[in-house]
Amino acid sequence: MRDRAAHRVGLRRTQDGGLNASWTLSWPEQRAAGIEPIVLQAYFGTGFHHPHLRGTTVHDWPFNVFGEEDAAAQISILRAIASSDLHNLVFLSDYRIVPVVTAKGAGPCDRGVTAA
Repeated sequence: MRDRAAHRVGLRRTQDGGLNASWTLSWPEQRAAGIEPIVLQAYFGTGFHHPHLRGTTVHDWPFNVFGEEDAAAQISILRAIASSDLHNLVFLSDYRIVPVVTAKGAGPCDRGVTAA
């Protein structure tokens, strides 16, 4: 794409003391139509337990399937949706609603994960 623009804002402190990084993507046709650019953000608020990702307008996940190849490509989106729903359910309740977290031997050290 000619004349596409990508702008990265590195990691910065937010006014509330959190962290934010963003990437803005635009292209000539989008600018000519007066449509805002795509902005992807990674942020970690001061009251958060973990960071989050956000897009500009996507509140619902697109699900465009026209064949087997398209269907296979949706697996990562389905995983993201499930992960997001799990996140929201944990937020509404407690992390203990996730059986794998509370199962005996479910800790990261039990799976051979070590601190870097």
